[in-house]
Amino acid sequence: MRCINFDWLEVYCLEPKSEPRDAEFFGSLGFTVKKREYGTPQYREMFTILEGEFPMVEVRRNPYSLKNEGGVFVPESTHIRLSNRACYLQDPISYLRKFLQDAGYEFQSFSRVDICLDFDKLDDGSDPDKFLQDYARERYFKHHLSTINPHGVEVMGAVVCGHGTDKQFFRQYNSWSWGSPNSAISVKMYDKTLELAEVKDKYYIRDQWEAAGLITQEDNQIQADIRDTRYWINLTRGKLRKAGGEQRKKLRGKLNVLQQHLSDLIAQVRHIWRLEFSLKSSIKGFVKGDENDTKKNGSVTMYPLDFHTLGNRNTLQLLYMSLAKKYFWFKVPSRTRNGTPQRKDRCPDYWPILYNGSDVYTPCKASNSKEPTRMDRIISNKLRSILDEAQERGGYEPKFLAGITQLLQYFSYKYRLHELERAHNDMILACCKNIQFDFENIRNQGNELIEKLEMLKNACMDMQEEAEEYAEKCEDF
Repeated sequence: MRCINFDWLEVYCLEPKSEPRDAEFFGSLGFTVKKREYGTPQYREMFTILEGEFPMVEVRRNPYSLKNEGGVFVPESTHIRLSNRACYLQDPISYLRKFLQDAGYEFQSFSRVDICLDFDKLDDGSDPDKFLQDYARERYFKHHLSTINPHGVEVMGAVVCGHGTDKQFFRQYNSWSWGSPNSAISVKMYDKTLELAEVKDKYYIRDQWEAAGLITQEDNQIQADIRDTRYWINLTRGKLRKAGGEQRKKLRGKLNVLQQHLSDLIAQVRHIWRLEFSLKSSIKGFVKGDENDTKKNGSVTMYPLDFHTLGNRNTLQLLYMSLAKKYFWFKVPSRTRNGTPQRKDRCPDYWPILYNGSDVYTPCKASNSKEPTRMDRIISNKLRSILDEAQERGGYEPKFLAGITQLLQYFSYKYRLHELERAHNDMILACCKNIQFDFENIRNQGNELIEKLEMLKNACMDMQEEAEEYAEKCEDF
């Protein structure tokens, strides 16, 4: 099943002349609006419209450069962009179109459209990582590409750019892009799993991967185990700097074990790759046909880039595969009968991604889970360090235990920090131990009380016997 989505949707519109569509206007309609204190290089105002606590639409208005002053914009010019989360809705095009209609905007054109496909294997079953390695080793050549300008430590120029890491015995590439920043269409292939781990995690993307069958719940648990192991590595390193003697030796051994465990976990990660096409505002439409159609019919069919072209998942897949066939087209180097290198246009074709009739995954509902911020992670890690110190001291105070437990449970369930569940369970076990210890004290105190009662009972019986003997003596007297 194909997992094709928008990753960027931005349009150029004109707002009504009668009433400006500023932040106060949307606030008066009941929207939650977050206005930025400063604008952009082109616009004086910028604000975001939220649904609940999630940003959905970004509006930039009130341009600096006006045509009547020798500039480029009319006073009503507005750029509207869907937030990244809104791009992964079930039907983001309908959502954007309805917003424009309800607010009274006049659509002019698309400013930027990014369409992406997520996958773990290429269509021929090969590894995306190996494909990039082979491309760097000149086992494939990009079609319609003739200029490469080296710049600094990476291959970067007008048309191609590669990023990666120099390992001990090889280079690990995590992204390649083709097309300059000014190109009408640019192409980028990169490791999306690595980006989510290093830049910012996005649950609504991971949820789509899981629903489309690209990853499983076990893959999400591996990511949580990696974060958990990195926490313990950082904590152990902090203790190592303060320790000495035999304690330092033990911490070094523990650190080596943790680092090896981290390497094993990273090796189990399933990497999801992304192939993304970015269409700029200069793309006004698409042409159907070739030179033969022109000779036969006198012209080719033109399809504009509008809401109808991007209407649903099926048309989006056809557009995406058309772009892949033209702009993700490679040649396999070959030689002539004489042993000389074959001309590129005569070399065998290779398309890593092609239309194969697969269904397109359609999301049902965007995730309501909110990703943790940097401050959330700092606070949760601080709570865990306090827990570790308390374990070293031994024992827990009831109020301290209850507070830490509630906070860890809050972070674990609200932000999907599954690595906190282990710490939360540790505290529950510690709580049970404390409760068991209290029960033992109560039992010992009860036994002592029983012994005292037995002694008191025996004393009462002795006094009763003495009283009976005294009564008999009195009767005899």
